[in-house]
Amino acid sequence: MAYSVKIDGKDIHRDLGALMTNYTISPPKPQENLLQIPLRNGSLDLTEALTGEVKYENRDINIKLQYLGYSFLNVYSNIMNYCHGKKCQVIFDDDKNFYYEGRLEVSDFKYIKYGATFEISGSMQPFKTSIFSSDEPWLWDPFDFETGIINSFQNVVVNGTETIKLIYQGQRTYISITTDSQITVTYKGESVVVGAGTTTLYEFNFDQGENEIVLSGNATVSIVYREVSL
Repeated sequence: MAYSVKIDGKDIHRDLGALMTNYTISPPKPQENLLQIPLRNGSLDLTEALTGEVKYENRDINIKLQYLGYSFLNVYSNIMNYCHGKKCQVIFDDDKNFYYEGRLEVSDFKYIKYGATFEISGSMQPFKTSIFSSDEPWLWDPFDFETGIINSFQNVVVNGTETIKLIYQGQRTYISITTDSQITVTYKGESVVVGAGTTTLYEFNFDQGENEIVLSGNATVSIVYREVSL
């Protein structure tokens, strides 16, 4: 159980003065597309017909907070000013490599002996997103050695061909390529020519697990993506 949470980089306890007592994160509801056909038993499930994968609704989070002391209204106002109604990134300290993003609301409060309780809730994007980007320097301090995977591809020098292995733990996602010269990117036998600059490869939908791509040309290349997960 996490004992604190960060909202847009500020610790709810250390920086904003409240103590988290509990929290919940709901699973996102799948966007089902069921078609009723006359004289047919059951429904025709078209959920994955258009994209080949399940799409999801937003997910809800709820953070229960407590403050013990005589300056509660000042702390409550500071937290309201900081995040009420605003789109924020939320990081729980027992899942510190991912953030949830969405719009937050602060509830009314209830007085208790020597303090008060209140809640922060939000409708968040369905996927949590890695705080690490593959084109940024890899850092030791926030890395989780039990569950983390190192995917760091910043300024890769390509002279001829270079094979890159991307490992996805979570959901399918797209990558972007930043290169200072034209290169060819090959994945599962399909090749795309990428010019200088930054290009998102919508042609390739990478899978969970290990994905191998081949870069061909003469350039300095960075691969840009963040892992997303339910």
